[in-house]
Amino acid sequence: MTDGGDVTPEDGWQPATPPGDTVLRDYVHSASHYFTMIGRAVGASVVEDDDVAIAHHGASFPFANMGVVRRPLDRAGWTRVLDRTRTAFAGRGPYVLAAPFPTPDLRDTGAVLVGHPPFMVRPAGGADVPEPAGLELIPVRTVEQLATFESTLVAAYPAEPGGSLFSPPILGVDGVTLWLAHLDGSPVGTALAHHAGRVNGVEIISCLPTARGRRIGEAVTWLPTLCRPELPAALIASDLGRPVYERMGYVALLRFTLWLVAT
Repeated sequence: MTDGGDVTPEDGWQPATPPGDTVLRDYVHSASHYFTMIGRAVGASVVEDDDVAIAHHGASFPFANMGVVRRPLDRAGWTRVLDRTRTAFAGRGPYVLAAPFPTPDLRDTGAVLVGHPPFMVRPAGGADVPEPAGLELIPVRTVEQLATFESTLVAAYPAEPGGSLFSPPILGVDGVTLWLAHLDGSPVGTALAHHAGRVNGVEIISCLPTARGRRIGEAVTWLPTLCRPELPAALIASDLGRPVYERMGYVALLRFTLWLVAT
């Protein structure tokens, strides 16, 4: 409520909204930092303003060229975002925009609706972390480990290489940590956390099909979930992976909207 006058009520999505207003806002802020800081470090094409934060890595796999819309937008706002990003990324290939709220129907602009994946949150706290026999969880610190991280991810999804995303400068970006999972000496999974703000953002969880069914994916997910154990954790899940996250104590709060945009 307000005391009258021309005061605009806080809706949680203003540029001046303070950190800690909601876990969702903290996640969007952390993801914005993650996309743009890595993008600038590796020389990607970056667009960042009050409406959107995205880095295009020149990858043919559009989910490597991903960004987040930072506040609710009307049709005119979405038109501005699409015009600006399409101009910035002209000729570089498709990219994905994620929005944590309903959006206008953008199909008449040529954008393709990817889906509505669940956004899930877990409060800070302890956990019963599985320890599958033969599993070793390794922080990625070298160029060689980084190359293995990308090749493992490509094989596990399956996907295509990430363009500039996994270039060596990513290893020096503050608030970003990568891990490799080795099973009996061979790489089988990946995980990444962005943790520069007030939430552990869980990203790039993968597990090779040959290693599934042994709780390896869960074990890998605990790494970013507990990266800073005093913070809550949050992630954009898939409906297929949702039961795993629910067993870990994650709760689905809402669904994001994902649009694939061609240039």
